[in-house]
Amino acid sequence: MTDDREYYIEEFRKARESGKYYLYGKNPEEMTLEELKDAYIDMQNYLSDARTHDF
Repeated sequence: MTDDREYYIEEFRKARESGKYYLYGKNPEEMTLEELKDAYIDMQNYLSDARTHDF
């Protein structure tokens, strides 16, 4: 994992714009690096879980 805050902020922005993932109740720009990393792991787990997608 990278220590670049902007990377995580950009990843959340892209996921939101594509409609794949929404970070409800949180603004990535106001989160600490550790919060961003934890939320990013949650997002990756969500996106990789087949039960969360329509086929």
